Formats: sequence, C-alpha cells, structure tokens
Amino acid sequence: MIDEFLISLKTSMEQFSSELHHGALFHPKGLEGKKLTGKVFPKIARNMARELDLGLTEEYTNYMPYPSVYGLNKYSRVDFVFRKGQKPEIFFELESLDRAQLYLFWEYRRMWENENKLWYYYGTVVKYHDLGKIEETPRYFVWLLILPDYKVESYSNWDVNYYRLFHPSIKKLICENPFNFYNPLIKASVRKFVQKKHYFRPSVKKWITKQLTEFQDVCELVFITCTGDRLVMSRGKDLFSSSKEVSLQIDWKGKMR
Repeated sequence: MIDEFLISLKTSMEQFSSELHHGALFHPKGLEGKKLTGKVFPKIARNMARELDLGLTEEYTNYMPYPSVYGLNKYSRVDFVFRKGQKPEIFFELESLDRAQLYLFWEYRRMWENENKLWYYYGTVVKYHDLGKIEETPRYFVWLLILPDYKVESYSNWDVNYYRLFHPSIKKLICENPFNFYNPLIKASVRKFVQKKHYFRPSVKKWITKQLTEFQDVCELVFITCTGDRLVMSRGKDLFSSSKEVSLQIDWKGKMR
C-alpha cells in the first residue's frame, strides 16, 4: 500500500502542477497565507483518496493514551487520515519548508511540552500495544517534508532564530540547499528515536521497555521528502537507510519551477 501511496502522491501533485506553480509553491512564497498547506494540498489529498479508493478525514483528532501516565499531550491533530472503511490506513502529516526543521523531531533544551512530534507516533503505538485499540491504529504513519534540493530565498527558521540549535551564520548555508542540510539530520534523529527504549504499560500494569523498531510491521513510520523535483521515501523498516530509499521524479509538465 505504501508504494501505491507514494505513486499517487506523485501523480496527484502532477495533476495540480499549475496550482503548485510547477514546484515554485514549495519555495518560501508558498508559506504566505498558507497557499500550499491550506489551499492546494488538501485538493491533492482528496485526489489521492479517490485514486486509492480510500476514505479521507482532514484535521483528525488523535487522542493520546493516559496523558498523565505517559507524559503526553491529550491529543494531536493529524492533517489527513486515509481510511479503509472506518479503520485508518495511513496517518499523513505535511510539514512545509518552515516546519521541516530539526526542532520538530529532536529532544533539546527549551523545547515546549511534546514539541518533538515523534511522541505522537509513540502514543499511537502505545494505544495498540497497551490498550489493544487495533481499530484506531493506522498501518502507516507518514510525514511529508518539504525540503527543496536547490537554493531558496530566506525564510523563517525556528532552529536558528528561536531554539538556537545553530549559529545564525548557518542560516545562509541552510538556504543554499535545505534538503542537503536537513534531510540527513532529521533522518538521524528519527532513527535514534525509534531505536531508543521507550516505556510501555501493558494491561498487567507492569512497566516494560521496548524499541519502536519492534512495531514497524504494525504501524510503520515513513518519511517522504519532496525536494522540488522528486519524492524520496525512507522507511522505518529499513531504519531510514539512504541506500534503501525510493525516489520518484516529478513531471512538472515540462515547465521549470
């Protein structure tokens, strides 16, 4: 299913090539007024649902299990949920250029509570493992990162301006090629997160620890990076190995971005 999902994402983006300005909407200009995330991408998701013969729910509330016990927020908002009947098949999150940064996928000082969005993946797995809520567990939890593989104009960078994860001088380097800078860092952080031992509390109420790698055949964590001219899929079952990534070229109808 995830391979078909990737192909459908590619073909649907190509169908909306004009509205995506042939890839230019992935630039900082697409952040203005949420042109990409609020206006164009919902159309792409709906088209994908039709192509894949799946139901679609937008802005789905994913309630977390026993927040006070697991140290989680009460819920997260999933951008798009693709369903087979009533059961979710794919949770799909879109992170635009100003959100596809390290602060959303890493533990660090000064972070807000549960700002590392990977904790919502953990909470989803907990619902399956500890509570047996199979009907609420998607087969795939997918993030789409917008990271152009070419130079872009300056844009809001939370890693530099707020969290100070990098020196201000690095901002120019990031804009030279967001993909080259962020893609390996985010993948490394995600790999560390799924390999780390996390607490689980089964029905016997005895705390145990497990790696999230054990759950990739139940709810696989998948990252798809849009570079502007291609989609690159990296999978949890492969521990996000670059040698096992799948890449598809996007055809912008012969027009330059």
